[in-house]
Amino acid sequence: MRNQICKLRTKTVSGSEITWHEKEVFCGEKSIVASEFYASYNVGLKLEYSLDVDPYDFEEAYQEGEAPSEVEYKKKIYILVRTYKPNETSMELKIGVKL
Repeated sequence: MRNQICKLRTKTVSGSEITWHEKEVFCGEKSIVASEFYASYNVGLKLEYSLDVDPYDFEEAYQEGEAPSEVEYKKKIYILVRTYKPNETSMELKIGVKL
């Protein structure tokens, strides 16, 4: 159930200017699988959340061919570590922080 809000953040670079674009979308929080948590830890990342969003919303967040690379959730900015699309109506975003 997507009853929370997150912001998909996409970075664009034009010369020496960096611009962040944000798209607010509905999301639902899911559990992180233990194997994914430990695998990410081994490469210097800590997965915090798995968010379920509408794939159409994710595609709308693209800017100049660039996919979103960060997610703002619960007033904190996270790195978008991995995306997974299990079906046509759902996309999982694994988000976390660098250790």
